[in-house]
Amino acid sequence: MDLINQWLTRGAVEYPTRLALQGHWVHSDEIASLCYRDLAHKVESCVQQLQESGVKRVLFRADNSLNWALADLSAMKAGLVFIPVPTFFNESQVAHLIDASSADAFWGDWPEWDELQSYGLVAGLPLWVDEVDCPNPLIDDTQKITFTSGSTGQPKGVCLSRQVLGNMAQFLAKGLYESRVILGHHLSVLPLTTLLENICALYVPLALGACSIICRSEFVGLSGSSRFDANRFAMALRKFSPHSLVVTPALLSVLVHFARQMPDVCQSLRFVALGGAKVAPDLLHQVSQMGIPVYQGYGLSECASVVSLNLPRSNRVGSVGKPLANRQLKIDAQGHLHVKGSLMLGYLGQAGMSDQWLDTGDLARIDEDGFLYIQGRSSHLIITSFGRNISPEWVESEAQKWPILSDMVVFGDGQKSVCALVILRGVSEETSSITRSLEKAIAELNQTLPDYARIGCLFWSMSGSSLLHDLRTGNGRWRRQQVAQYLNDQVLQLNADLVHPVIFSLEHATDLQA
Repeated sequence: MDLINQWLTRGAVEYPTRLALQGHWVHSDEIASLCYRDLAHKVESCVQQLQESGVKRVLFRADNSLNWALADLSAMKAGLVFIPVPTFFNESQVAHLIDASSADAFWGDWPEWDELQSYGLVAGLPLWVDEVDCPNPLIDDTQKITFTSGSTGQPKGVCLSRQVLGNMAQFLAKGLYESRVILGHHLSVLPLTTLLENICALYVPLALGACSIICRSEFVGLSGSSRFDANRFAMALRKFSPHSLVVTPALLSVLVHFARQMPDVCQSLRFVALGGAKVAPDLLHQVSQMGIPVYQGYGLSECASVVSLNLPRSNRVGSVGKPLANRQLKIDAQGHLHVKGSLMLGYLGQAGMSDQWLDTGDLARIDEDGFLYIQGRSSHLIITSFGRNISPEWVESEAQKWPILSDMVVFGDGQKSVCALVILRGVSEETSSITRSLEKAIAELNQTLPDYARIGCLFWSMSGSSLLHDLRTGNGRWRRQQVAQYLNDQVLQLNADLVHPVIFSLEHATDLQA
């Protein structure tokens, strides 16, 4: 029996009446609870249904809920390949997942299947069985396929085994136990389709015999992948008084605000894991001074999530911690970080990996005490403060459909939303008219993109502007690093919520800078 199922069985036997899960069922506004004994019984019932259905690979789509947790644990125990579908993926990305996975079942929220007869309700959610004549082959031992947020329009499927998922949760639980961090209950804030949250909000609490609080996303303030309601988040913290959270830099800034305005909201916290994107050093120093127990880490889906993590007894602000005990790290001659140990089986549709080193593509260094520092990326990839990976070239290529956006450069590493600078040629309209034209084009572009890749802040300028002198090479290529350095601070000074796109002239940014 794998580790995760062992923990579930142990809980049902050794502490059957202890709370295992709290939160919402998908169609209820009431907070429900499941003890370890009841959770084990419900999992057994779902396993029997899944085995009777005969399905092998299942695409699962649903908002965070107790149903999500039950479906995940049941699929694992039944030996199915479980493929979570992010609810914020757009239609073309979902179509890609369907085609690439060759799934023979659709489980959960699939309105496009509503007119067809479902197999029935499993874990409280409908299951549709679909025959697949020639399924695409899978790498042996694949249990879960996690799709990244999609740095391009076609996200890759990362194939993971039960053993690797269990080992990851075990090492994290061991690190907390050895640091004498006692966690009674964890509040899930990020989508459970995010592998880090999946492991930390479901598997680690099982390993520790703790309770996981899993509510619908809107209840904790999250909408889509990167729209956030701070007041709802505060209400959830006050209601549940959780001991632990997983946050991105964007959510950390909200915690800092709460600690200043409503200190009681954060008092219950004992361990806050921070990851997903780079963090401003000033924010980390503020957190340290305020006594919020935040510990920064680093990981990749290809590494089954966490590679390194700061812990209470081994914490160095500015670093992403020391590697977990199951990891080996090395830095090559180009400064790239390579990782070995407990990796993915391989990418969906590709050959499996042997026991080899994985080049992360991240530039890094390791200090004399073994702490890891991530210094940047070797590619143009940007990561928003909500932890979403985006290829700027992808968004720029999509923008080519609108002539007014044809000369665009995308940036926004560490920002709440994707940002862009567009250069206009041969335009003689007044500023107000230009703004309206850009608003229309950006609105139409954003409709074609998943929410995490939509433009939230746009700067524009005329092609002859002297402000562009240092932002392009001699042959006209964008100097991406210089663009980001020049405009990132201006985005922060605008203090925009980025829920609706904001548009400013480049000259306005210069005024802010002055």
